[in-house]
Amino acid sequence: CRQCGKCFTQRTQLVTHQRVHTGEWPYPCGDCGKRFGDKSRLTIHRRIHTSDRPFPCPTCSKGFRQKIALPFSCSECGKGFAQKAQLAVHHRIHTGERPFSC
Repeated sequence: CRQCGKCFTQRTQLVTHQRVHTGEWPYPCGDCGKRFGDKSRLTIHRRIHTSDRPFPCPTCSKGFRQKIALPFSCSECGKGFAQKAQLAVHHRIHTGERPFSC
């Protein structure tokens, strides 16, 4: 990228990245008007409106909007996390635990 020096292996990745600098968001959502710099992000976003969850968890069959799922979920509120450590930190909200003093 001539603007910031970031390198890409494919020209299409560079073109998509350059939209960060130009402010071009050519893919609008037909439901809410939110705009995206590439078509794949619009596709993922559209699943919010359709409730489409095409990627089932192999363990529990819960569906997700993206392949990158959140396999660690809070037993209290159901919020999902990508890493077990993130879940442990979140769980403190429910327990009131504050392991670090001021």
